[in-house]
Amino acid sequence: MKHDTLSKVGRSKPRLLVCASDPGAAAHLREFLHHTAFSGNVETIVLAEEPALAIFQRAGIHAHPVAVGRASESDTAAKAAILTSAAKLISNFGPDAIVVGLSGPGIGIDEALVAQAGTVPTFAVQDFWGDVNQGFGRLPDTYFVRDRMAADLTRVRAPGAIIIPVGSARNAATARLDPDRLRTEFRTAVGANSTTEVVVFLGQPLWHLPGYRATLSKAAAALQRVRPEALLLYRAHPKETLAERQESRNCLAKSTLSVNEDRALEVESSLCGADLLLTCFSSCGQDLVALSSISTKPLSALLCLLCETDIRDIYREMSALNDMPLSVMGATRTVWQDNDLEESIDKALTHSERNRAWLIARENTVDAVGTADRMLRAIVDKLVA
Repeated sequence: MKHDTLSKVGRSKPRLLVCASDPGAAAHLREFLHHTAFSGNVETIVLAEEPALAIFQRAGIHAHPVAVGRASESDTAAKAAILTSAAKLISNFGPDAIVVGLSGPGIGIDEALVAQAGTVPTFAVQDFWGDVNQGFGRLPDTYFVRDRMAADLTRVRAPGAIIIPVGSARNAATARLDPDRLRTEFRTAVGANSTTEVVVFLGQPLWHLPGYRATLSKAAAALQRVRPEALLLYRAHPKETLAERQESRNCLAKSTLSVNEDRALEVESSLCGADLLLTCFSSCGQDLVALSSISTKPLSALLCLLCETDIRDIYREMSALNDMPLSVMGATRTVWQDNDLEESIDKALTHSERNRAWLIARENTVDAVGTADRMLRAIVDKLVA
């Protein structure tokens, strides 16, 4: 049955309320929104909270700013305020369907819109294999996921939801990039020559965990011991505050390495320009694999540092996985113990290791072409069924 709101006076096509908070969600929905504008089949109203808002603005997408913040599971007052804001937004815009990204840690406007949707169909775009934010107790009706592995994991965590593998919308734009040019430009900008080993730590909003500080300090110390001449850059996560960014530099500066902030506007430049990427469990590995698959030569190796107990625990809690899917594939590697850091970093910076990761990436590309169209067709089909 066609959804009731489609019969509203003066509405000639379905109205989608699209919302994102996290950078990964914005990367997927950016491509989706470009496609909906091109197709003309639906009307879209876009909501965005930082850092997603800035990503949409750079892409020329008009979005209504939202600033409700995030709440922990125990913060009853904050949760009530977010739910009230979501209800008002739904009432004001009267959507026929709601499309959100998944965000975390904590719960925010994306999860609140789903909770307050009533009979309005809800769709969520998943950025990481099996990611399900339990939110306010109601899950989206439909999840768009990248591949079969993600679908299998999500079915376990969201029983009853419709799971649709559609590919990776965030990597649809990768084919339009030139990794070799990005690598040259990035290295020139940071003052690296052909022999400089550039290491970029991809930050995450994990400062509530003592293990995050420990990971930064131990990684820098290990790098100093095996590659004392390396150039170390910290790329802050968009959710990190200025104080947290300063603390990251303080942690890394405990070594004697040259430490700077990665100021590249887009993360793709960093992924192409580095020789080694370090992170806990950033989803940017997906972008590295996509970029490597179209590069004419090896880009960076990537190590996921899960040496600290609290880092491992939150990763497994959020993903329901024991290891990183890209490490299982072989495109990245996971470091589990502190005493393996030096050997892992030393090996990752060799040409043979970067070449190995590059070849695996070229053999394991995820389908991105047509992803946005598959998402739109599924939404429209649901509304007119």
